[in-house]
Amino acid sequence: RLGLKISASKSKVMLIGNRGVAANLHIQGIQLEKVQEFKYLGIYIDDQLTFKKQVSYLIEKTKMRLSPMKALASRTQGAGHCILRMYFIHAIRPMVDYAANVLFYLPEKLREKLETIQNSAARIILGAPMWTRIANLQREANLIPLHARARLMATNSIARLLQSPDDT
Repeated sequence: RLGLKISASKSKVMLIGNRGVAANLHIQGIQLEKVQEFKYLGIYIDDQLTFKKQVSYLIEKTKMRLSPMKALASRTQGAGHCILRMYFIHAIRPMVDYAANVLFYLPEKLREKLETIQNSAARIILGAPMWTRIANLQREANLIPLHARARLMATNSIARLLQSPDDT
């Protein structure tokens, strides 16, 4: 009805939870490739829904964006903390925010690993040494913990869904 067609060459099969079900799916006479993980709409999904690859991906991508931030924070002619915080909020945090609904369900160990992104940025923003307590960094830089932000964004998404009028 809409004129949409499935592209067999771009389609993959992933068994979530791997319950031993055989997945020999065919589209247009082509058997679909089985995969353990796949990047879908910018989020890495694995067959156990651990999202470990997504966290690793986010850490690597944000490290590349922290480097210019360090250069901006030079002691002699560097940008002030307001500019550095703005850079973090506009260039780095959106990458984490995009995956917020997924990150909300991460185990504590992965959440802590992801929190290092914001902690590194806060140290650069404030010029704080490594021994500075994280709670103080977040308070001084006016940044809430990423897991709390993910929870807030998930709650806001649910609230918007509940408030939206029925389209039926």
